[in-house]
Parts: sequence; structure tokens; C-alpha cells
Amino acid sequence: MKSVEEIDPILVLINDEEVTEIMMNSHSEIYYEKKGPFLKWNSTFTDLQKYKYFIQRLCQKAKIQYDFNCPFADGYLHPFRIHLIAPPLTKNVQLTLRRHKEVPWTLSDLEFNNWAESSQITFIKQLVKQKENILIIGPTGTGKTSCLNALIQSLPESERVVIIEDTHELRLPNSISTQLLTRHDLHGNLRSFTQEDLLKQALRMRPNRIILGEVRGREAKDYLLTLSTGHKGSLCSLHAEDARQALLRIEMLVKMGAPEWDNSIIRNLIFLSLNYIITLEISKEGNRKLKNLYKIAGMEANGLTLSKIF
Repeated sequence: MKSVEEIDPILVLINDEEVTEIMMNSHSEIYYEKKGPFLKWNSTFTDLQKYKYFIQRLCQKAKIQYDFNCPFADGYLHPFRIHLIAPPLTKNVQLTLRRHKEVPWTLSDLEFNNWAESSQITFIKQLVKQKENILIIGPTGTGKTSCLNALIQSLPESERVVIIEDTHELRLPNSISTQLLTRHDLHGNLRSFTQEDLLKQALRMRPNRIILGEVRGREAKDYLLTLSTGHKGSLCSLHAEDARQALLRIEMLVKMGAPEWDNSIIRNLIFLSLNYIITLEISKEGNRKLKNLYKIAGMEANGLTLSKIF
């Protein structure tokens, strides 16, 4: 990342490991996230041409491209996940860089950073050891990936884990484990492979656990069916404000993959598949924290019931 030319305006931000996100709305509007709040950076590119050159070099190194027909792109250039969007979808080329920790988070790291109380982390660690299926939820920026990485790093060395993601964000826990990445060719030159496709491949790879980076679409149906038939101890994340909303979102996503199923069938599948929901939040001080832990306790006529653990 540091070898990219013409990055003087953001070099300090790139080198500061406490900066978790860098957002460029234009050559003269640069913002960053550090320990919670968004702040405006006091340095800018001197002109639009230097900004465009920086974007060009960044795309070359990350092996991503965009054009008028497909004016957005996603990629990864260590240690940042890259998102780019350009005209005509926006006024200027805009870039978002999200930093990924060089060494993945562990539960000990989370405890040290006051993410949760020691007794709560011990309880969650025990759930992972008992091979409970856990869903991690929270709004944008609450640390779902960090939490998921920490749980993955607590897995036994002897277990084979297959991780499925859209972009490379999660770290393997051991050498016997492996990772599958989707492919979305927006130019239509190559066949795309979805998380739904990769789930079918993962089942043939003798996994002890299957980790889904984020549930986003119709793959929810196949993933829950997989969990309900014996793949215990699996982990996944979902964008949702709270546990009740998460259950409704899961219902809707399963419905995308099985529109002929009625709600009672879908809710039964969720109950058979998922055991616990970890909810995350950002505190008033701007820190990422554990909010609650719920057990999916049962099924009633009007839906699933939740039992709050803490």
C-alpha cells in the first residue's frame, strides 16, 4: 500500500493503525474514522489530476477496474478493503478504504479493549466450544467482522473450517482450513459465482464448520438447511439493528431462495438452525461493544421467541 505513488495527503492516515476508515469524497474532501467519530483531514490532494492519478495507481495495484458502463468496484490491497464509485452514479470519484487489522482480533484482544466483561467473553467462548450456531448482528461499523474473526481464532487446531466471503476479510484459524471467495464479473466476460454456489462446493470439502462472512441474499436458505442437517458450530453475520429485526431479515432472505415456503416453515428452519444471536453496538464514547446475547428459545404461533442471556 505504501508503494502507491502520490499518496502524501493520506500517508499519515495509512500509517496510523488506529485509523480504521478513510473516506475521499473528492480530491479536496478527505475524512477518516479514528476511535469512533468521523473527522475531516486537514490535508488534501493539490489538484484533481493528482487525485485521479492516485486512483489509477490504486486500481492497478488492487487489480480492479471501473468505467462508464460499470462505475463502481470493490477490491483489497493490504491492509485495506477498497470500495470505489464514480460518475455518473456520483459527482466525483469517491473512495472508501477500510483497514483490516494486520493480526486478527482474538477474544483476549476484545476483552483488553473493554468490548465486554470477562464473564461474558468466557460464556461466548464456551458456546463456540460447544459448537452452537451463532449469528452476529449489528449496524454498520459496530465490529461484526472483528467479532467474527475473534471467534474464528478461538476454534480448535484440529477442526477444518471453510470460510465463504465476498471479499477477503476473515482469517483462517489453522492450516487445514480454507477460504472460498465469490466472483462477480460486472462486465459479463466471466461467469459469476455466488455464496449460494460456494456453499454447495463447501459441503464437498469435508468441513467441521462453515463460516459465512455475511448473509445477504438467497444463500440464507441453503446455509440454514446446511446448519439444520448437522454442521454444528457454524458462524455468520448479518446487518441488523437488533435481534428481532435480524430474525425478520433472515425470514425475508430465506423467502428469496424459497418463495413457495410459508412463514411457519421458514421459522421452523431458523429455530432448527440457529442457536444464539450476538448483538453489537457503538457506545456513546464511540467504542465498539457487545450489546446483548440472546438464545433463540422457541417457536410460538406468532413467531420465534428470544431469551436474553445478558
